[in-house]
Amino acid sequence: MIDDRDPYWWTELSPTQIWYAHDVARQRNENAIRDGREPAYGAKKAKALHLHQVGCECELAYCWWAGRPWEAKIDTYKQGSDVAENVQIRGRTKHWYDLIFRPDDKDDHAYVLVTAQTPRYCIRGWLWGRECRNEEWWHNYGDRDPAYFPLQSALRTCFDPIPHRKR
Repeated sequence: MIDDRDPYWWTELSPTQIWYAHDVARQRNENAIRDGREPAYGAKKAKALHLHQVGCECELAYCWWAGRPWEAKIDTYKQGSDVAENVQIRGRTKHWYDLIFRPDDKDDHAYVLVTAQTPRYCIRGWLWGRECRNEEWWHNYGDRDPAYFPLQSALRTCFDPIPHRKR
C-alpha cells in the first residue's frame, strides 16, 4: 500500500496497453534495422527490442498520468521529443534505478524518470537537461557508454509541473 506521503505516482498498464506499446516498439526496432541503425550507446543488438518495449511502455504510462494522448512516434530518433515539444521520457527497468542523461541530450528538454517492472510503473520525477550535467553523476555502468545518472533524490517530484514549452 502506498501512503499519502509518497512523492511518486504509480500505475499499471492493461494487457491491451502493453500490447499496443510493444507493437509500436516492434515498428521502431524494425525500422532501425531496416535503416541500418545500430543500437545506441553501446547497447547489444539482442537487447534492442526489449529497450524499445520498455521505452514505449514508459512513454504510455507517463502520458496516461499526464492526461495527454500518446503520439506513439516512430522514426523520430533524436528529433523532437517523446511528449509535447520538450519532454523526454527515460524508462528504467528497476524501481531503484536513477535517471539517465546522455552527453548529446538536449539541455532545454525536461527528462522524466519512469521506472518499470511490467505491468507496474512509477513516475519518479524530472530535471531539465542542463541540470543533469553534474560530474558527480557521470558513470559507466555495465557494458554501456558512460552517461550522467542523476539520483532519484535530486529530481523534482512528478507533481512539480513541467512547462510544456522551450525554456
